[in-house]
Amino acid sequence: MIGCDANEACPYEWFHLDCVGLKAAPKTNVKWYCKECKKRLGIPDKKSNATG
Repeated sequence: MIGCDANEACPYEWFHLDCVGLKAAPKTNVKWYCKECKKRLGIPDKKSNATG
C-alpha cells in the first residue's frame, strides 16, 4: 500500500501499488500523489507526456 502525500486532503489516502501502476513503493524521501490530487494541486502527471 502507498499513501498519497496530500494526506487528509486526499479523498482516498491509501492505494494498492498494483492499482496505481507501481511495482515498488518510492523511497521514503520521495513525495507521491495520487492522480486526483496531482490534478487538484497542478502537479503534471509524468505519464501524460506521451505523444501519439
